[in-house]
Amino acid sequence: DKGILKFENFLPADKVEPLLSEIKKVPPSSLDNDENLVFNLRKTNPAINDFFLNSGILKIIQDCIGRSETEIERFYNIDMFAQRIFSYYKNDDEQKVAHIDTFFPTLKWWYFPEAVEFNQGTFCYDKAPRQTEKLYQWLYDTSIKVCTGDFEDWRGDGHRNGAFRINKEERDYLGIELEQIVVKPNTLVIANTGNFHSRGEVSHPHLRNAIFGSARISKPFTLSRYAY
Repeated sequence: DKGILKFENFLPADKVEPLLSEIKKVPPSSLDNDENLVFNLRKTNPAINDFFLNSGILKIIQDCIGRSETEIERFYNIDMFAQRIFSYYKNDDEQKVAHIDTFFPTLKWWYFPEAVEFNQGTFCYDKAPRQTEKLYQWLYDTSIKVCTGDFEDWRGDGHRNGAFRINKEERDYLGIELEQIVVKPNTLVIANTGNFHSRGEVSHPHLRNAIFGSARISKPFTLSRYAY
């Protein structure tokens, strides 16, 4: 598939339930902070610590990016969280608005200890390649509007920071089709978020448990040994 990887039965079966039990100790929140940072939680939660040290995610991320430098390890330490998202239909969640990350080459990952079915806040993703003149023009026009502050309030702070939000009319014009990525229990999903993506809608109130992380390369055209 274009831009997305899915690893089913990612952890040994006997490690899933202890990890899920420790994730559930974290209060539900849409915010990523010190209280749900995996690097901090692992100090008092043995299953989370085992996941951090032995899951193999860091090596997979490095292989996806094609570089094994300290910047990736730093993001693994500071940008991976026990994420418990409580969602209800049409709540004010800017992550449900389809967007494309333009600030750095970025990938994100979610480990789902439980199944996430259709309309349970799945990760949604546009798999098709979109290197088109229409898209390039839209990105250029959007970047100008962001710099001048000429964009609608609904696009939010994330839009201003480079995660460009898009509405349905624009999606239809560009041919963007988001697919709900349904997962079985014990599944790891990794995505290149340089494609359009979002958090999916729910049909009923739902609490989604996961380990979420992201990594980026701030100097993608600099070889590691020449980094400065």
